[in-house]
Amino acid sequence: MGENLNRKLSRPKRGTRTKKTLTPSEVKKLLSWLAQDTSEYGLGNYAIVFMLVTSGLRAEELLQLEWKNIEFIEGRWIAYFIGKGGREAEQELYASAVEACRKYLHRVFNRAPNPEDHLFWTVPRYKGDMRRPLTSHQTLWARTKKIGEVVRKEGIIKRDVIFSPHLFRRTYATCLYRAGMGIKAIQAKTRHANIGTLVKHYIYEVEDASPYVNKFIS
Repeated sequence: MGENLNRKLSRPKRGTRTKKTLTPSEVKKLLSWLAQDTSEYGLGNYAIVFMLVTSGLRAEELLQLEWKNIEFIEGRWIAYFIGKGGREAEQELYASAVEACRKYLHRVFNRAPNPEDHLFWTVPRYKGDMRRPLTSHQTLWARTKKIGEVVRKEGIIKRDVIFSPHLFRRTYATCLYRAGMGIKAIQAKTRHANIGTLVKHYIYEVEDASPYVNKFIS
């Protein structure tokens, strides 16, 4: 093999990593496993992942949410926030994910949510430490990354996938696509200005060719 060709084949492929997502079966396994931990931290992890993977919210969008930003309108939960580019935006929320957030907050404060409550809160790390709204982008990314490390160690997710809020956003888009939602409808839900960006970087679709080959060979 020529040296130039060998070098090209050995070069890491760009863009592959950005398109990794969880499969629907992996999402179900992950949520089922997270639901087993009923501690304050465990309920928080479950609610965070459940909300991210069923809404497609960006990390900064999730972190700014307070209960007053969420309304139940005509049978749907809708969140209102400042999205990318500083624009006002809204997003449909999955009812069971909202209920998970409500259950989590009740575990934290032993009461129903107040309008000014943030959805998620820090866990006191030492005596005298105060519980604060979870608003740090880095803390959220570190928390989701840690969840990924644990679930891979436990064998819940067997593939080498680095967990992050953006992984759940890509998973949301891909799972909607696989479930049959139209690409234009998905674009509206993920609020992408460019449908090409959505298709190239968020929709991860791989199929075996053999079943299709069988159709025209046999």
